[in-house]
Amino acid sequence: STESSKQHIAPVNVLAEDHGRWLALASNKHLIVVDRQSNEVRVLEGHESIIRAVHWFTASDSTQPNYLVSGGDDKRLYLWNCSDWSRSEPV
Repeated sequence: STESSKQHIAPVNVLAEDHGRWLALASNKHLIVVDRQSNEVRVLEGHESIIRAVHWFTASDSTQPNYLVSGGDDKRLYLWNCSDWSRSEPV
């Protein structure tokens, strides 16, 4: 007999698309960013509980998003810099 491997897949809480290069989704306390040009996937960590909101911010002089904002049940907002994915101090 063969045993099938089982993986736990957490539900996606929120999804944000920039209608171009990036796709962001939150699954529990992990923020996952997909670069649709290179197919690179990054997992951004910082939240201590479920992420409930994700939004792209594009400066008026830019055609690509400059920042990704995330907020969660931990009552924290983070600002993620799209150029290097560095994270701000929680707000």
